[in-house]
Amino acid sequence: GSVLSLLCLERTNFGPQFPRVFVTASPRWATSLMYFWDTSFFATAWALLDPAAMKQQLKLFLASNIHSGYAIDFLSMKIVGPWYSANDYSIFRLVTTYVGVTGDRQFLDEPIQGDKKVIDYLEETALFWRTLTKPPSLLANYGDASNLLETVPTYINCAPAMNAANVWMMRSLAKIRSLRGEADQARELNRLAGALAAEILSLYVNGQGFWACELTDGKKVEVRHCIDFFTTIAAMKDDLGAQRIEEMIAFVNRELWTPHWLRALSLRDGAANLATRGDHGSTGSYDAWPALTAEAIFQTGRKSEALERLRSVVPATHEGPFGQSHYVATETYPVRKALSYGQDYFASASGAFAEVILRTVFGFAPEAGEEWQPVAAAAPGFEGQLRNLRYGGKLMTISVHETKR
Repeated sequence: GSVLSLLCLERTNFGPQFPRVFVTASPRWATSLMYFWDTSFFATAWALLDPAAMKQQLKLFLASNIHSGYAIDFLSMKIVGPWYSANDYSIFRLVTTYVGVTGDRQFLDEPIQGDKKVIDYLEETALFWRTLTKPPSLLANYGDASNLLETVPTYINCAPAMNAANVWMMRSLAKIRSLRGEADQARELNRLAGALAAEILSLYVNGQGFWACELTDGKKVEVRHCIDFFTTIAAMKDDLGAQRIEEMIAFVNRELWTPHWLRALSLRDGAANLATRGDHGSTGSYDAWPALTAEAIFQTGRKSEALERLRSVVPATHEGPFGQSHYVATETYPVRKALSYGQDYFASASGAFAEVILRTVFGFAPEAGEEWQPVAAAAPGFEGQLRNLRYGGKLMTISVHETKR
């Protein structure tokens, strides 16, 4: 369902330079746009199935001023919209996923503009956050809601998820630097990442499982949103510690998961009545968020629980392809496609489910900074094969054997 939904966004009519583009939404909004953030949610699938087109479009992304907008318009070939705080994280993920999946490490030294290489752009994106800090604090201030979740008025300024993403980028870049024999640069990146991670932990609401944003005046406002859950686990799981992780999972199960979908924002949040849009508010969830939330649970070792969560959202496919967002249960439907407040019927966020299944159930998550090795995969309550997986110049099969729950 995820792959079929993504194929609904395939466009082949933007000209010979970009013969195949996966636009972000359709049929009403973003019909010629590729948002950097949304595109990053299907990076592994894209690198596996269309690496040539992906590489070509990554060059375009890198050459664009990603701090001046949120998407490329493939009709005008210009960047459009306000700046999204997730742009750096998204571009970094796209490039490193492409390199990890394809093994095309030569791409890192390929010039994009003049003498500026891909690796130089990765350095810029991994460290852009430093331009947004107010010393002595290391926390980056990402501005107002228009730069972040748009619909949540309290998710502003020093947001946990975006700062955690900076930790992940620096550590990922450090692995690449180490692989290239650049030990000094790697050491400094890891030092800075550790210092930032420690400061991010001050935003955690002790004992509650959710996080707070630090405002420009130094005050903290609690925000019970899923984005901090799955991003902090993906970006700095080892920094969180077992107790925080247990509390975070308990929060998600208590306040966000419903029988067949997810609330992006808890009904107990102070902004719940203000943030009602289907994708990031209290009435439902952007279609990538349930997949990424399940992946985070999987990464903590709760594989059975994560797979049950993925299976529970099957009713979302009963109205056709995945879209931009779905509302949680109503009296008539267990989950319902959201079409009001600017939500669209088709959206490339749909690719997140295929992405997460690849990375969790089948364990295929190559990184640019190390060689991926297949391992004997096992998952509770699941048995299957991933055939014709292109990796290392060969086609391979990953077999997953069922384990006891």
